[in-house]
Amino acid sequence: MAETEAIGLLSDGIATDLGIGGIAGAITGWTAKKIAKIVAFFVGIGILGLKWLEQQGVIIVNWSALRGEDGAGAAVQESATTFMESVIGTIPMGAGFAGGFALGIKKG
Repeated sequence: MAETEAIGLLSDGIATDLGIGGIAGAITGWTAKKIAKIVAFFVGIGILGLKWLEQQGVIIVNWSALRGEDGAGAAVQESATTFMESVIGTIPMGAGFAGGFALGIKKG
């Protein structure tokens, strides 16, 4: 009986959903990692530019606000987490997507 149920699950397309979800997740994870590296590079250049301008006496930088110690960073992080949870939660092949995403991040 259990064997018949397992065959029924596979014939309903669950394996296909997991496979497609895994491939989509891997591509998304790989792309996200590449974009994150580019963004991190430009953020680093921006911070170096701010530090240099501060040393030259051109500007005064509130570094604690940039680090998110004033609470603004927590709101951004919470909204990003909520967005990612809603995306993964609404995709019927979320398990395959999440596994593929993790693989894409690791290999990207």
